Amino acid sequence: MKELRLSILWWCLMIILSDGTYYEPSDEEIIKWQRAYDKINVHKELEAIANWADANPARRKKSGARFVVNWLKRANDSGGSPFAKQHKAKDGKISIRDMEFEDELTHDFLGTHQEYFLNKFGRCFTKAGERITR
Repeated sequence: MKELRLSILWWCLMIILSDGTYYEPSDEEIIKWQRAYDKINVHKELEAIANWADANPARRKKSGARFVVNWLKRANDSGGSPFAKQHKAKDGKISIRDMEFEDELTHDFLGTHQEYFLNKFGRCFTKAGERITR
């Protein structure tokens, strides 16, 4: 089986800082944050951070990485920021609208590669619409 390449930044995510420059998290940083802050959707939080910084020019921060880590820690401790909270399905299944990029990447359409995805990425999205993580 060919190796799948996980490209986290499939869209251009940049957070504007107080001096007008932009901070763009690396793939490695995002992977590290996903592991450290497992109670939240890091991608949705990063989108919320970028939108917040864009909408609040007077309150922009100097250090992008420090700002992101502080935001993610608060969001993780409270179950997600109000800007990025998701509606959870009652039956545990995830709607197509709430699928993440990694869900698409690890979607086990045939029901035969679950162990591979769990070993390789630490997660698998089943054909029944459930997200399994390690």
